[in-house]
Amino acid sequence: MINPALAGNIFTVNVINRNKHFILIEAINGSGHKVTDGTGLPEKILINREDFSFKSSSKGINQDLIRELARMAFKIEKFFQYPQDIEWAVEKGKIYILQSRPLTLII
Repeated sequence: MINPALAGNIFTVNVINRNKHFILIEAINGSGHKVTDGTGLPEKILINREDFSFKSSSKGINQDLIRELARMAFKIEKFFQYPQDIEWAVEKGKIYILQSRPLTLII
């Protein structure tokens, strides 16, 4: 069990508008359960799949960390060969991938 400073979800395809050119990272301070159960309001960050540029800016979350999360998400997606919904957390600067599952609603 970890005590994260930051946590959230990554969707390797933007689930809001099904745009395959951007990934969506949701981040919230503390435990990610606030994102998954709807009790918290996560920051939503869109990242271009081609060049890792930000379509929406991050408010206070380290951009290098966000880019590293995106890189990890792409590796997971490539391994499974299917868009992914990934739960993640950061404790003491270390990224933990907690769960990854296919995004069946996209295809």
